[in-house]
Amino acid sequence: MERIFMSLMETDTQFRTQDVGEAHHLFDPIIRHKAILRRTVFDHAHIISHKHPYWNRSLGADHFMLSCHDWGPRATWYVPQPYYNSIRVLCKANTSEHFNPKKDASVPEINLITGEITYLTGGLPPSNRTILALFAGGLHGKIWPALLQHWKERDKDVQDTLKKSRFCICPGGHEVASPRIVEVTYAECVPGLISQHHVLPFSDVLNWESFSVQVPVSEIPSLKNILMECLKKILMGVSQDRYFRMYEQVKMVQRHFVVNNPSVRYDAFNMIIPSIWLRRLNKAKWKAHYNSKQKILLVGEGNFSFSACLATAFGSATNMVATSLYSERNLRKKHGSSEANLQLLKSKGCLVLHGVNVHDMNRHPTLSQMKFDIIIFNFPHAGFFHPFKENDNKVIKRHKHLVKAFFKSAREMLDEDGEVHVTHRNDHPYKQWNLEELARESGLILKETVEFSKKDFPGYENKRGSGSKSDQTFPLKDCYTFKFSIEKNYNQLMWTLVFVFALGPNIASPTLSSLLQWQVRFSGCSYSSLASSSVLESSTPPASSSNIVNGSSSGFFVANESIQLVQEQEKLKHSNESDEEVRTDAVKKYNKLERVEASLVRARSSIREAALVRNLTSVHQDPDYVPQGPIYRNANAFHRSYLLMEKLFKIYVYEEGEPPMFHDGPCKSIYSTEGRFIHEMERSNMYKTKDPEKALVYFLPFSVVMMVEHLYVPGAHEINAIGRSIVDYISIISHKYPFWNRSLGADHFMLSCHDWGPRSSSFVPHLFRNSIRVLCNANTSEGFNPVKDASLPEINLLTGEVTGLIGGPSPSRRSILAFFAGRLHGHIRHLLLDNWKNKDQDVQVYDKLPNNVSYNSMLRKSKFCLCPSGYEVASPRVVEAIYSECVPVLISDSFVPPFSDVLNWNAFSVQIDVKDIPKIKEILKGISQRQYLRMQRRVKQVQRHFVANQSLKRFDVFHMTVHSVWLRRLNIHIRDFERPS
Repeated sequence: MERIFMSLMETDTQFRTQDVGEAHHLFDPIIRHKAILRRTVFDHAHIISHKHPYWNRSLGADHFMLSCHDWGPRATWYVPQPYYNSIRVLCKANTSEHFNPKKDASVPEINLITGEITYLTGGLPPSNRTILALFAGGLHGKIWPALLQHWKERDKDVQDTLKKSRFCICPGGHEVASPRIVEVTYAECVPGLISQHHVLPFSDVLNWESFSVQVPVSEIPSLKNILMECLKKILMGVSQDRYFRMYEQVKMVQRHFVVNNPSVRYDAFNMIIPSIWLRRLNKAKWKAHYNSKQKILLVGEGNFSFSACLATAFGSATNMVATSLYSERNLRKKHGSSEANLQLLKSKGCLVLHGVNVHDMNRHPTLSQMKFDIIIFNFPHAGFFHPFKENDNKVIKRHKHLVKAFFKSAREMLDEDGEVHVTHRNDHPYKQWNLEELARESGLILKETVEFSKKDFPGYENKRGSGSKSDQTFPLKDCYTFKFSIEKNYNQLMWTLVFVFALGPNIASPTLSSLLQWQVRFSGCSYSSLASSSVLESSTPPASSSNIVNGSSSGFFVANESIQLVQEQEKLKHSNESDEEVRTDAVKKYNKLERVEASLVRARSSIREAALVRNLTSVHQDPDYVPQGPIYRNANAFHRSYLLMEKLFKIYVYEEGEPPMFHDGPCKSIYSTEGRFIHEMERSNMYKTKDPEKALVYFLPFSVVMMVEHLYVPGAHEINAIGRSIVDYISIISHKYPFWNRSLGADHFMLSCHDWGPRSSSFVPHLFRNSIRVLCNANTSEGFNPVKDASLPEINLLTGEVTGLIGGPSPSRRSILAFFAGRLHGHIRHLLLDNWKNKDQDVQVYDKLPNNVSYNSMLRKSKFCLCPSGYEVASPRVVEAIYSECVPVLISDSFVPPFSDVLNWNAFSVQIDVKDIPKIKEILKGISQRQYLRMQRRVKQVQRHFVANQSLKRFDVFHMTVHSVWLRRLNIHIRDFERPS
């Protein structure tokens, strides 16, 4: 169908025009098949957007693409505008994968083996159709196996001849679309549709219920009974029964699915065109970045020529509000041409307001109750200050103050998905205004920067606005429109107090600056400037009346209610009243959640206080173990945090869900860490609570490993079944309990050691962006956020036990410098094997060990054990090396090592850049014997934190994992929205 449509578009003259200016729609002729890579799609959109003006004027809304390949929707992911704006004509019309029936069109999948429909159309009359229902097809997808399980060779009515069958079953496979729908229509057989989330072809025109039977997947065992219902009237002799009507309507509808060359009116090609036509009729009128359906506020207008341009393009300005700083009288004095523009705007229905100051426009009597999709401020300027010039620091400071005030007001007036557009020169000295930083301070992030062209806005006159030459224009060079949107975490968690867990230069890992850079780059979060030591400057939480705290203790998002709670708790803490009076007052004043949060405030303060002690040994008493030495970033802070965790931390495990995909997991193999943690959380332990009101975090007990085992169909391209299971689970707990919704998942955590763990979480945006994700695959290049996510060690327990795995000979008995053995997968291992396989006796590298050589014995003979990433960054070799008391050598990109917020990996491991793989021997030989012995002793010391004990022991891998979650829970402050202010 895809190729046929393109061929007809190349030859058909009825709908095609050579004059781009006459076109209602523009076709993007890219076939979206497997061979097309991201770069090709992106480059094509880039080329047409630079060569023609039509893409930019609508951001692709009047463009369409067509694909019948399963990967057609995926191809549009690479360029946001086609994905969100353009009409996507797809065979794979799956609403669970973001197919939008309002703007996207579903087309039939037609399998023409010979390229012709000869002999495919037509069939026997109803009286000669002896078979009740037919299905034949390959076993793929979850619907087909269920169908075959119930009906394969079990009923003589289910045969394999289309034209002899009354009903032809059309189940979805790996994807929702199936060519069988058209095949059965050609054969005049009534389709029996079995699929989920499928938008049927041409369903905005055709009434599918009149000529098909739609069977829910859950009713597959009852399929025969459902179809027999349609035949009961025949058996009872009732005339004009449902089946005959459906049969006749199938014959009637057949013309809309026939492929003709050349095309014929009302055939498949001419049905696709109306589908696009209907969606084009729904499109708003666009002018550059703006359309007539958006609620637009324009501020700081000069002679209102920009507003007039938009109103003229839209034909109506009823969704526009245009404002000016000046009164109407003063405006006429400054800009004589404003009169005509004002008259035009009012005639188009635009609301025009005068005397609107951007500093407090959110409190304007008319504007205060309004929300906007777009707020536009073109060329903001605080005025001219003689004799100072534009590059004078005092003038720049005034301009920045104006823009900062505008951002603060504008943010309060935006809809959730709204944008602030500031058009500004980006040359010297205007670049020094630093718009992005000013926006960030008000919770706005830069979404996009596009070049501003005056010719896109006919009639626009950029006036100076103030001074003696206020009605004159100024040169427009190097101008851009900066588009800002509400920072999602700020918008969703504005009530959240974010304490980035930075216990000082010797504790935070990775460095705080790199975490903040990561946050800005990957999730759009923006933090005020914060030195890693600033948290240590005060033992009490910072407080301020502003949303974003600036100063030496800056770097936190603070809601006013949170500030008040912190201040009141500190007053209670330092009060001279008796403990009983304090408790009584707290009970009266705070609900359960607030008391829980107050305890965390005190815990944070206590940990910061402990961090001030720079001893290598903890000063706290402990009968089991006292953290000490350079393996810790700050032993005293870690020990204080650990003890507070044991005292305060409570985890609620949701009871919903059934094994094996929930509350269960593998305790053997490479995924044992996942299963063991889930099993330990199912048991009674010191952290688990049955009362969700007492919990500090909530565990989502699903196992990605078990979902892959039971839901994933081998060879399939997608893991949508896994994603839907997680979506459904979150939906259940969010409707049954209040805890997910009050924090948008920020105090919930999931745990996965499967490579697909991160990808699985992406099906629920709040789970991906807000929740604590404890992952073995801790890859920052794939969305792992060290500020909120925790890295989990990957442990391969073949027998489920650590017996025989721990321990090794002394350093003097280790004769091999470095060792690795593992399969050849991932580019890092390719480089390692290319450089070192069978090339050096000191650096022994194998893809497969000789038959008479033991892997564990080689680990114990080696001083250094190479731990390169494979396809994914995590590797069980890290823990295997630590168990064998061999110094691990980490070779990876973008990997956050486990427990690195507590452990100083530089003290007991070697980290080698991928580019330095050829220098491995040189680097390891460069480590002195004295240094190696220190590292090896530290490996033995850190070993306790990676041991998976059958009976839990303090400081083991389970407790360290819980501690990682505890630290990240300390970073947020949850507010109960239901409590009246």
